[in-house]
Amino acid sequence: MAGGGTAPALKMSDVLIFSGISILLASLVMHAWEPQLGIEEDGEALSNGVSMMKDDRLLLSVKVVNESTVRISVQNEAGETIGSEIKTVAKGTSFEYSFEAEDAGFYTYKIDTRGNEADINVDIQRKWLIDFVPIPIGAILLGVGLSQRKATQEE
Repeated sequence: MAGGGTAPALKMSDVLIFSGISILLASLVMHAWEPQLGIEEDGEALSNGVSMMKDDRLLLSVKVVNESTVRISVQNEAGETIGSEIKTVAKGTSFEYSFEAEDAGFYTYKIDTRGNEADINVDIQRKWLIDFVPIPIGAILLGVGLSQRKATQEE
């Protein structure tokens, strides 16, 4: 240590337990965190992007406060519009749009309600459940750490 003191060695079981719990908590936050998106009255169109793999599905749900014409468009990395829809939505109702990626890449979606207030929900349905890979990794690390701690306590 820099101050000239000594510290006991950190046990490998403690490192594994800490790592496993950290990965599990980060995974829960990653899946539970859902940012609130919306368009304010007289606000500009919402433009955002998402990385998708082939056959992933992007689901956009737009709930308008007042009757509005909703325009949704999706562009690929090259800037080409590959999906769009325009629909008049009644007051207090929602409009759902679904887009399936034909190729892996970064897609940009734009939602325009022509200045009307709207709440927007974005959901991505992954074909390959890559987002869930950290959960078993964290559980395995936690399990190994706990079993190592139990084994050393029994000695």
